[in-house]
Amino acid sequence: MTILQILITHRHHDHIGGIPAILPLFPNCSVHKFPPSLSSDRSITPITNNQTFTVPGATLRAIHTPGHTEDHVCFHLEEEDALFTGDNVLGQGTPVFEDLNTYVSSLNLMKTLFKGRAYPGHGPVIEDGKARVDEYMRHRQKRELEVLTVLDDLYPENEGMGVTAMDIVKVVYKEYPANLHTAAERGVRQILDKLESEGKVVKGNAERWRVKVWHAASL
Repeated sequence: MTILQILITHRHHDHIGGIPAILPLFPNCSVHKFPPSLSSDRSITPITNNQTFTVPGATLRAIHTPGHTEDHVCFHLEEEDALFTGDNVLGQGTPVFEDLNTYVSSLNLMKTLFKGRAYPGHGPVIEDGKARVDEYMRHRQKRELEVLTVLDDLYPENEGMGVTAMDIVKVVYKEYPANLHTAAERGVRQILDKLESEGKVVKGNAERWRVKVWHAASL
């Protein structure tokens, strides 16, 4: 077996950490990754959006799909109409993301790219990949609606002060162990930031929030 090219979905160590062990074994192998991170590494060849890679029997097109990370790409396998989804869509569970607005935009793009399987960066192959992307989008919409509803319910009791992200976590994630609430707070903050950019919530002093205007149908 000879490896001639390595295509990287994003910069996280569990996706790039094995490269130093592979390159000495295959000195003619080239490594490709979307900028900006690692762009100063001369051993990395930058991927451009919609760039195509071909080998006998397979054609891969790289699509920039940020959200999980800024440099994240998916690869469309044309022969199967399948998508290598990296960490934007997983075989099990849901991923973390750096920016929720950007991540949702990428999910919207991904569902237009293919109709076949999804090959995730972690977990088993997903036979109906597009259905999983739709499931992820519904999950995100459900979480946004939960945050808006809880914020609207809590605000009258805290009028003039607003509601913190942790206040919301303690309601939305009340069935989860308390030691997981700090991690959940990060996700709620990202939801609140997205809702703020859409004009649905307002952030006041001391990271306290209130509903500005929202309609469930608009979600």
